[in-house]
Amino acid sequence: MMCTKLSVVGGLLALFAVSACKPPARKPLPPPTVVVAKPTVKTVPNAQVLVGSTESSEYVEVRARVAGFLKSVDFTPGDFVKTGQVLFHIEPNQYSAQVDVAKAQVSIQEAELARAEADLTRVNKAAKTNAVSEQEVDFAKAAREKAAGSLAAAEADLQVADLNLDYTKVVSPIAGKVSRNQVTMGNLVGASGQTTLLTTVAALEPIYVYFDMPERFVVEFLRKHSAQPQKPEDMKQRYPVTVALDGDEGFPHEGWIDFVNNEVSKSTGTITVRAILPNKDLTIYPGMFTKVRVPGAPIPDAVIVETTAVGTDLGGKYVNVVGEGDIVQRQHITLGEVMGDKQVVTKGLTKDADYVVEGMVRVRPGSKVIPMTREQFSKAQAEMKQKASKKAKQTEKQGG
Repeated sequence: MMCTKLSVVGGLLALFAVSACKPPARKPLPPPTVVVAKPTVKTVPNAQVLVGSTESSEYVEVRARVAGFLKSVDFTPGDFVKTGQVLFHIEPNQYSAQVDVAKAQVSIQEAELARAEADLTRVNKAAKTNAVSEQEVDFAKAAREKAAGSLAAAEADLQVADLNLDYTKVVSPIAGKVSRNQVTMGNLVGASGQTTLLTTVAALEPIYVYFDMPERFVVEFLRKHSAQPQKPEDMKQRYPVTVALDGDEGFPHEGWIDFVNNEVSKSTGTITVRAILPNKDLTIYPGMFTKVRVPGAPIPDAVIVETTAVGTDLGGKYVNVVGEGDIVQRQHITLGEVMGDKQVVTKGLTKDADYVVEGMVRVRPGSKVIPMTREQFSKAQAEMKQKASKKAKQTEKQGG
């Protein structure tokens, strides 16, 4: 019996000891603090940003038009060349000789024509006294016409010979940036009737930008610009666009639309459009990918948010909105024009919403937060710093 009582007492003492060692329950952490703001609402310009690529306003393949050995290359690859500038020389000796032969033939035929005309004059005089027959007169006339035709053929041969001699000087038909030479000196070009490619020249000023515009935007664009202006100055004012290259900040290159294709693609619902960029500094080359900003009708009462507040998930772009009971909701949105560090929201967000602008990493959909404006948050931080400083001074005083 005594053992039983001792066992009970021991058990109670052990339970008391365990209870005494158990740590106190932790207090729940307060909800995270986030900075919220309401969207800015104002009228903004509506613009469509489309992807395009650049092409030369003029592009030529420079080819050998006569056969011969390449005598010289008269340009530096990559240089800018002028219209008519000599780029290559083909060995001209055989073509100079052909010109000399053609000139000699012309002289011979001129002499033949002169003799035929003199014969015709004599026969005509003799015919007046019936000294010759009409048949002889006809023969003389035919000989004169034959000589005239032979002279014309010889003169045409001389023109061809002169052209072939000119073609031994291969010139650039346009002004632009020349590529590298495809053939080196000493090689035979233009053999067997082939027009050998020697190099290419691309005009860079101005330069074209081709891009595809959605059908609905084309309809709006054409309705707005129904009258086709004829002068380039009018087109600059009526159809302005701005263009950005890879690495550009904003859209620094200004141009204008000068061409809209004559049909809409059935597969994509887009129409090809061309813009002209002056490219005075010659920094835009053919084949570059671009972003083209085409202005549209202004959007009144547009909802604008800070770009840093926009997130991305599998559902697309979103912002975190603090709703009733300070509960966070993920609101998917459709974005429009970028305006520096802000962005237009075309769908999915009302102007009265409180969206999270700072502290996005600390919130999850459905979680509770403590929302503050930037002013409230800055004031709270200042108060915390002041309290911390005061506490530090008190501790220092007590330690002293």
